Order: sequence, then C-alpha cells, then structure tokens
Amino acid sequence: MSLSQLIRWSGLAALVGYALYTVVAFVLFFSIPENVALSVAATSTFWFVTHLLWIIALLLGLLGLLGLYARQPEQVGVLGLIGVVMAFFGFALYFAWEWSETFIWPVLGRATPNLVDHPDPNLLQTLNASQTTHWLLIGAGLTLFGVASLRAGALPRGAAVLLIVGGVATLVGNGVSVVPEDSVLGLLVTLVGMLVLPGLAWMGYAVWSRPSAASTTPLTASGPSLAHR
Repeated sequence: MSLSQLIRWSGLAALVGYALYTVVAFVLFFSIPENVALSVAATSTFWFVTHLLWIIALLLGLLGLLGLYARQPEQVGVLGLIGVVMAFFGFALYFAWEWSETFIWPVLGRATPNLVDHPDPNLLQTLNASQTTHWLLIGAGLTLFGVASLRAGALPRGAAVLLIVGGVATLVGNGVSVVPEDSVLGLLVTLVGMLVLPGLAWMGYAVWSRPSAASTTPLTASGPSLAHR
C-alpha cells in the first residue's frame, strides 16, 4: 500500500469519525433531561451505547487528524504541525475522559450514586481543570490548524474557516470560560464550537475523494533505498 493510499484512508476515517461524533454529540446534548440524576443517566443502556459510539468516533478522528496533516505537511508548515499536535493531544485527553464516562461512571453510579450526584468540591475542581486542559488544546490547536490550512489552500477553505470559527468558540466557551455555560449565550457559543466537527469531516471527505498524486511509492522493503533517491 502506498503512502497516498494510507493518507486517503485516513481521510475516510476523519469523515466517518467526525460525522459520527457530530451525530452523537447532538443526540446526547438534546436527549438527557436536566432533571435526571447523573447516577441514573450513567447506568442506562442509552448512556453506554452513545458513549461507546463516541469512543469509536474519537478513535477514528484521531487517526483521521493525522491524515489531514499528512495530506498537506509542506503547505501548512510549522504552524499547522503545532496546531495538529495540540489538537491530537487534546482529543487524546478527551478520549480518556470519555473512556471513564463509558466504563467507570456506570459502576460508580450503581455503587456510590451519592458520590456521582453530589461530588466533593475538591474533586470537581480537579475534573474541571482536566476538562479545561483538553478544551484549551483542542480549541487552540484546531484554530491554528485551520489558519494554516486556510493559508495553504490544499484542502477546502470553507472547512478551514469552520475550524477557525469553531476553535475560537471552543476556547471562549470551554477553555477560558469567558461565557457562562448555563446562559443562552453560552449555549450558542457551545453550538458554534461544534462547527469544528463538520469542518474536520469536510476535510476528511476532501482527502478521501481527492487523493494526492504524490507519495505513490509502495511502503515495502523492496525497491531502491531512500539514500539513492
């Protein structure tokens, strides 16, 4: 398999992963009533299935993110590399959070529902700090990657604009927390921040549907070595 084929398949991973992420995010956002205790929600089948799909989406998205950079490494330069590395680690930390919500929270919800519904304030500070960290990395990373991709022009500029707008909104709403989350404006900022998802899926579709003509040499041990190229 050639390098261009691997990059193309990573584009499909980005398309499927971030499209699935978008669907699951909206389903969870509008499906769980606020008056339902977290311990009750976390022990439901609906919670497990949707969060398991979210894990799958994040795994595909992580693979796809690398492909989105590999499709345009020279064009996006150092700024794009910094952005994609930040976003990758931000999504990786978010994956760890989702893993705990999928497999650990249901156990805690059954064993110690009071702890889940009324956590210690010190524990909340630690959890909020961890969430702030991955949102800062995701928001800042995708903003930088979007700017670099917009300047490069190798992938759809509209998708890059979605990354920039959504990345800044993610920073404002979840990273630096300038806007209260429980306000109408906070809800709007959160929804705008989700624009990064269709933006990444759009980029994935572009990589999948328009593979680069470069890097077509098969990735095998045979053939001329790099030293003679």
